[in-house]
Amino acid sequence: MNNRRELNLYIAKLKRRLRLGAWLRGAAIFTGTALTMTFALVLLLNRLAFPMHGVTAARLAIFVALALVAVFGIALPVIGVTRNWAARKAEAANPGLEQRLTTFAERAHQSSDPFLELLAADTLARTMALNARELVPGNRLLALGGLGAACLSVLVWMIAAGPGYLGYGAAKLWTNRNATPLYMIVVTPGNATVRRNCDQLITAHVTAMHPDKARLFVHYESSSGWEPVIMQEARDTGSGATYQFAFAGLPESVEYYVAAGPLVSSHYNLRVLDLPSVKQISVTYHYPA
Repeated sequence: MNNRRELNLYIAKLKRRLRLGAWLRGAAIFTGTALTMTFALVLLLNRLAFPMHGVTAARLAIFVALALVAVFGIALPVIGVTRNWAARKAEAANPGLEQRLTTFAERAHQSSDPFLELLAADTLARTMALNARELVPGNRLLALGGLGAACLSVLVWMIAAGPGYLGYGAAKLWTNRNATPLYMIVVTPGNATVRRNCDQLITAHVTAMHPDKARLFVHYESSSGWEPVIMQEARDTGSGATYQFAFAGLPESVEYYVAAGPLVSSHYNLRVLDLPSVKQISVTYHYPA
């Protein structure tokens, strides 16, 4: 094997080692970004009770961040590991080369240059002080690979089996498999028909959280705006809170909804009708003979 070929193989080894380091570093940044953003966004969304528009925006933020990391943290650094760049890195780590390796890498395509063989022979004698493993130590590669694997493992655990809102939020962001909301307001009776001037009890049960207060917003048929009223807490069920409000002698139809903390229920209607009622009963007794 001539000196030029041997030196080309040396540069190729440096390039492969540096490219492996770039891949592992980029992978660690990629998985670390995915884990960090998932954790931070789940904490934020939990404070907002995981609104659908918030979950969609969080997914978009994760996608954009990972796309940027893939481009600037993986693709560009890996593409940037060229022969000339690898030679310059080796020159920086081994000053004894005195620009010989860089000069050879830049002129290697000039096959007719008669001095390349002499330059290669002189450079090879100086490359013994630095091999590819020393340029990118194995413990650094192991650390980068371990960090990336650890971040990926934690993220998969959060999505598959994370506890409480942490697991719910991570699964919601990455798989959308949780069809049942973690936090919700169950309103009773919802849509209903009631007799005019009768009382009607409204109950709102908030699951998995205990807001400081709950408000009932009412829009009467004859009014132009919404009227808020404070609901009274009924009981603590352990898995949430229950609030109640009673309409006294409801005179007309109303539209209503409940707001508790960051949660807002669907809109419901109480339809008031003049239903038939018994006002008088006549009884006739037929005594036995």
